[in-house]
Amino acid sequence: MSKTNWRRFLNKTNITALIVGLLTALSALVFIYSDALHVQSEQLPAMEVLPEIVEGDLYRQSFVPTSEGLTKIRLLPATYARINEGTMTVSLEDNEGKNLGTWQYDVSTLPDNSYIDLTLNNRIEDCSGRTYYLNVSSTSSNDSAATLYTTVYGGSSGLMHNGEALGCSLCFMLEYDLPGSSLLNAGMIITTILLLILFPVLTRIAMHFFPESKIALLVFIELAAVIGCHRILKHAALGVFPPALLAAAFFILCVLWALASIILYRLIFIRKISVQKTAVIALSIFAIMMIGFLTPGTGNDEQVHYAYAYKYANIFSFKGLSDPVDEEGNVLFYMRADDAELLKTFRDVPVYITEASYKNTAKSFTLFCSDNSLHEYILSDVADNPSFNANNAPLGYIASGIGIALGRLLHLGAVPTFYLGRVFNAALFILLVYLSIRIIPVGKETLFVLSLFPMVLQQTVTYSYDSSILGILFLFTSVTVAVFMQREKITAKQFVVLALLSVAVALCKFVYAPLILILLAVPSDKLNVRNPKSVKLIVTSAIAICGTITFAVLQSRLHVLDYFIPSYAPSSGGSVFAIVARYYEMLQMTAIEISDFYMHSMVAYPGWYQIYVPVTITASFYLMLFMSLTRRNGEDRFPGMGIKIYGAVLIIISVILITLPMAAKFTDIDSDTISSIQGRYFLPLMPLLCMGLRIKHLRADESLMGKVQWGTCYIGFIFFGFCFLKIFGAI
Repeated sequence: MSKTNWRRFLNKTNITALIVGLLTALSALVFIYSDALHVQSEQLPAMEVLPEIVEGDLYRQSFVPTSEGLTKIRLLPATYARINEGTMTVSLEDNEGKNLGTWQYDVSTLPDNSYIDLTLNNRIEDCSGRTYYLNVSSTSSNDSAATLYTTVYGGSSGLMHNGEALGCSLCFMLEYDLPGSSLLNAGMIITTILLLILFPVLTRIAMHFFPESKIALLVFIELAAVIGCHRILKHAALGVFPPALLAAAFFILCVLWALASIILYRLIFIRKISVQKTAVIALSIFAIMMIGFLTPGTGNDEQVHYAYAYKYANIFSFKGLSDPVDEEGNVLFYMRADDAELLKTFRDVPVYITEASYKNTAKSFTLFCSDNSLHEYILSDVADNPSFNANNAPLGYIASGIGIALGRLLHLGAVPTFYLGRVFNAALFILLVYLSIRIIPVGKETLFVLSLFPMVLQQTVTYSYDSSILGILFLFTSVTVAVFMQREKITAKQFVVLALLSVAVALCKFVYAPLILILLAVPSDKLNVRNPKSVKLIVTSAIAICGTITFAVLQSRLHVLDYFIPSYAPSSGGSVFAIVARYYEMLQMTAIEISDFYMHSMVAYPGWYQIYVPVTITASFYLMLFMSLTRRNGEDRFPGMGIKIYGAVLIIISVILITLPMAAKFTDIDSDTISSIQGRYFLPLMPLLCMGLRIKHLRADESLMGKVQWGTCYIGFIFFGFCFLKIFGAI
């Protein structure tokens, strides 16, 4: 190579890429071939809890390690979200009855739905293929005891209670320390060298598309790739998947990550496309990733939601317009045989994802269905719901039902048809978000960030009716804000749209119906009528009442008010004042003690799918949300304090409607906090809440708003990368 070519080659960009590549390669060698490799066995996913473990109970779990060097056992307790009393004792014995370790826990300090670690004082060297026993006992009494999760996934068994076999297994994980030399084989070494060459090359190619001032951003992708390589190769040591397969899959993901980052960066900062177009692109990318990530049946209550969506597919196909009943009163349901078999398997599918979840999905995958005819099934035989009379959201299954109907029309197999329903559900949400961001005059980036919350994506790509609820509330908020911000009078078109959206909100779920009343705060001078206040009151009240009654009549749910008869009334003497005081006390303690859980679970559920998302990721999403609340240059209109207070009151009413039924029907009488509430229940309130929290005295230019968009997407990639590594790399 000539001197001139050497100078051209040794430019600033190439030298930077070389240094980054060498540093990351060195880091990879240190991590991958360290003295001890902490590897985790394939987890046994949680499915059911044992009865409360009280004094006199002895649970004994047998297990056989698959590798040498056992150092830690992890168990999954459940506390019923309450403060319990007593002590739980866990001990480990070998096949000869020798005690290898004893651990005692004050049950009042046990985490709920989070693993506890039983760390051995001495590493068990020669344990592969030998039988060991975990013994669990407690000094607690009924109603103040904790318990443990169990599973029957994959035929798991070996658990005994006071000498009687239970036919299930405790949910546990085993961790081993393996010598670094266990990775020193030809396949692992070649794979490592190839990856260490490819990652710097990938970084150098990516640098071509980034300005020099942003090159440092690529270091994070490089480091994430190397750490991922390290985790993947360590996990391959257990032989769950071949090292080459895992390495190839991870490298492809890294390439797609870098490619998507480059595309989004150039679209946002170079071509400066609109926020709504960026949202469509980003949501499409992440929706595909989330759809692939969540195997069939692992969404929240997806078995029930899938059955409802299938009923809608039958309606669209003019089959099953009503629910037929057999002679014994059982509700009948029309399904294809393959679809019915898939629905039945959801009963045995845990919501916790493991490598086996993907293997089982791949095994049951067939592109086309051999028998496309519909057969008659008893609904309770294929799903847990005995009837279709408890549909909380009549509009929630239209999109997914169309997807199923199309899949059957194309004779697709059960799994492709299932995924097609998910795609249609996600497409509906993306369309509503696009319209919302396009219509709203301010806060476009706020809706963008909220739509990319992993929990929002999770609900919108499964069969949950939350897809339509979230999309409709996004759109309702956008149209309402647009009406408030405009200087002109409300047009007939806007009036009709607001009326239709108000009815849709009332039909979604009655707990969000109070938000409709925000229309009463629309300035009277925007209405071209003689008595605008009376018109607003009459129209808004009529919409709310008619929507709620329609919801109740359509679903035979006029008894919905039964949810507000508190189960703790007898203990409080039955007086209204005592009941309200008790509820307020529980709500206050819930906000004080576990509000961090709700804040976390609104972004990404900590522990759902057994993936404990770091607080740093959720905090980063909230940081982007906070930045999106700043004022744009040129924005000169803000709602008054009175409107903000009124909106806050409506949101508080919705919060009461969400929490009161949970306190009344699903919470123990003596509990200090309200049970069964999840952060995702409050997500539909977030668009309107954030619009009221917009910061008047902080200004932001287009550049900052672009960084909010790209930063949110980047954090989203980190979230999915973490999930992938958690499942396949035993982080």
